[in-house]
Amino acid sequence: MKSLGQFGSSVECAQMRRLLASRGIPTYWNPGFGGALAPLFVCIDEQYDDAVALLEDPQHVVAHPVDVAEFQQAERTQGFGPMLIGGSAMLLLLLAVIGVLLAMH
Repeated sequence: MKSLGQFGSSVECAQMRRLLASRGIPTYWNPGFGGALAPLFVCIDEQYDDAVALLEDPQHVVAHPVDVAEFQQAERTQGFGPMLIGGSAMLLLLLAVIGVLLAMH
């Protein structure tokens, strides 16, 4: 997954997600990690350039769109979602440990 960055509000992020999904680009966003400033990710790395181009130009034609509903179903049944959440939790734990270690010195 590649990050598209952070958006100023959850409303703005939702608009971007709807646009990307309507063109066949599935995204991942977890507001539990950073609230409105949580990063928005493109789920399929190969679609990153198309996602950036689409956000800059809503008329951009995506080279390889996917069925987002089908992708999300596969995510649920194959367990990608929990893996992503687990990875995010592990990253937060690692950052917390680093913060504690830095505070001790």
